[in-house]
Amino acid sequence: MPDEPRDHMSDCERHEREIVTLRDLVARREITFVELKTAIEHLETRIPERLGEALVSLSMKLDAAVKEVGDVKLLIKADFVHQNEFEPVKRIVYGMVTIILTAVIIALVALVVTRKGAGL
Repeated sequence: MPDEPRDHMSDCERHEREIVTLRDLVARREITFVELKTAIEHLETRIPERLGEALVSLSMKLDAAVKEVGDVKLLIKADFVHQNEFEPVKRIVYGMVTIILTAVIIALVALVVTRKGAGL
């Protein structure tokens, strides 16, 4: 029996500590709530009132940019030569370069041979 009052007192002290802990927790949450409310109000003041107008303007500019890219693609297709159109020109140019290089090499060989023949 002598332990009952002591157990009762320790329970009361424990309960009082728990009550203080819970009050602190509630106070911290209330502070956090107030901080969140202040942060939200601050963000609301930073959001432009004409956000819808800005989005419409941005959308129109994006549409214009897409149209310009399409125009550039059409110009590129019209101005550049396609592979099948370039093939005959390429063959002619390569053939001419081959003939010129062959003539230069033959001339160099002929020059070397005639100098050796003259020096003997």
